[in-house]
Amino acid sequence: MSSFLLEGEAVLVKEIIIETLKQIQRDRVTATPQVYAKTFCQVAKRAGLEIEECRPAKAYIDRLPTALKEQAINREITQMEDLASFLIGELRRQVSLPPRQADRVVRILVDLLAKAMTPSFAAFDTARLNEVIAAIEEGPDRVLDPKWQKQVVRLVAERIGFDRSRLSQEAGRMEAVIESLLGALSTLRSDTADRAEGIEAIHQSLIALDPEQFSQALFTDLKQKLTCLAKELSDHATGMEQTLSDQQREITDLHHEIAALNQKLKSLEKENAEDYLTRVQTKRIIDLRLKEAERDFENSGTVYGVCFLDIDHFKKINDTYGHEGGDRILQAMGELLNRLTPEGAMGGRYGGEEFVALLPQTSADNLLSYAETIRQEVASSIFRYQDHSIRLTLSAGVALRDEAPTMESTLREADARLYRAKNSGRNRVAGSEKVV
Repeated sequence: MSSFLLEGEAVLVKEIIIETLKQIQRDRVTATPQVYAKTFCQVAKRAGLEIEECRPAKAYIDRLPTALKEQAINREITQMEDLASFLIGELRRQVSLPPRQADRVVRILVDLLAKAMTPSFAAFDTARLNEVIAAIEEGPDRVLDPKWQKQVVRLVAERIGFDRSRLSQEAGRMEAVIESLLGALSTLRSDTADRAEGIEAIHQSLIALDPEQFSQALFTDLKQKLTCLAKELSDHATGMEQTLSDQQREITDLHHEIAALNQKLKSLEKENAEDYLTRVQTKRIIDLRLKEAERDFENSGTVYGVCFLDIDHFKKINDTYGHEGGDRILQAMGELLNRLTPEGAMGGRYGGEEFVALLPQTSADNLLSYAETIRQEVASSIFRYQDHSIRLTLSAGVALRDEAPTMESTLREADARLYRAKNSGRNRVAGSEKVV
């Protein structure tokens, strides 16, 4: 949508905004910025209005090689974070692309990462940001290097933190401005009421004057002019008082809305995000919960466990059944993980065909039992794709927080045990002492 609107389009946008608010109310969901934006775009699409802001990924999708572009369109990818996940997944699967096309995909991914790391409006360490972006642009293959991926994730998290802090400050300032404006309007309204009463008193005094005390002609002319003036001023003051009263009510309502939004901004975590394909939690959300579990461990010694799960021979599945078949397997894995992960624990996708689970307040036996339950469920299940019946296995590695000196080393230990399970023949669970 262009920066200006024709009259008819402006009216349509107003109607879309109204319908968006009604739809959010009907859905009984919290009107966070993300919910509003998503609902607005859905309503606009139904109304037949093309809005560029609703398809931020379109410009990047148009640059993709034809096959990947068609896949992105068929999956109805519109948001840049979904496009980035899609492209990273394709690169991890080692999609067979000509070198020039593969380079184009990596370049697009680099642009997406640069966009994600660029602050929305808050002050930021631009020197460090530019240094990382320049390094990735110089060597695009770095986007697949875990070391560089961690730097990107760290910068994005910092950028989000800066933006959130700045937004909270701006909301607080706006609230203070509105408080001040409400006070000024209240004073002005009171002063206007006093002036109206004074003018009305003058008006009544003029009416009560005795014409015999002055020459008739002079008095009549003076009285007529002053009476008309006082009446006009009185009417004007009364109208202004009503206008100010109406505006004060509107601003009071706005003040309450902003106060409520500011409270939600302070209390809500980063918006809950599911992986677009598997519908389990994203790595970002898992990392947030890990930090919470780490604080509990440091404060009270509550031990948590980490479980890494990886589908065996997943590349062979992609080669045999195509990427759509591979995606269907990943979706089924997501459904299985959600179903078997107990309440209070959390399962997520760590990238590609690798999944992770976080179990708070657990023991070695419970952690191994959880991983073994999932392994057995996968091994005993038949996964369907089109007319194919597919059997799978997975390998897992588990680690408890008290087995390692830091949170990061706990993750590394679980990951190392996953690969020990792979090297022991796959379809295994590896813990601290044994592979089962």
